[in-house]
Amino acid sequence: MSILTSGRAQGPGDEYALPAASPVGNEKKPLRERLVFGGGLGAQFGNFTFIQLAPQVGYQTTERWVNGVGVNYMYFNTQGRSTSIYGGSIWSRYFVTSGVFIGSELEVLNREWYTPQKGFHRANVPICMVGAGYFSGGQVGVGIQIMYDVIGDPASPYQNPIIRGGLMLGL
Repeated sequence: MSILTSGRAQGPGDEYALPAASPVGNEKKPLRERLVFGGGLGAQFGNFTFIQLAPQVGYQTTERWVNGVGVNYMYFNTQGRSTSIYGGSIWSRYFVTSGVFIGSELEVLNREWYTPQKGFHRANVPICMVGAGYFSGGQVGVGIQIMYDVIGDPASPYQNPIIRGGLMLGL
């Protein structure tokens, strides 16, 4: 049996769509309204087990630009062998139009890796992704993002293109 799910959650309001213009041009949103929360969940069970937790928090710098940080934990188990991958990231998204964004993410993951010189050992893997995406909806919506890892480290757990998508839920 195989189950795969992905989810993301956002903070108050819909930071992935451009907000309506403020009646007073220089009025600033309070910090609480500029914070966004999200991330991803993933799971697959069967001959191959995969579990992922990837929470994120961001700050809406301007009406169109959101920057943030995240952590990522992945667990894999296949044929009696298990391993964990974990790390952190910084990311940025710029909304070109309502719902359409370009983005980048720099992630460093620590994972078990095999090389002939060292055998199995843990290594830090740099990943630099660039791409674009679309978010539709308000407190509940769907989104998709297509990214490309420009470093292409052979130890990266991702293969190009990296496609992320899921249900978005407002908190």
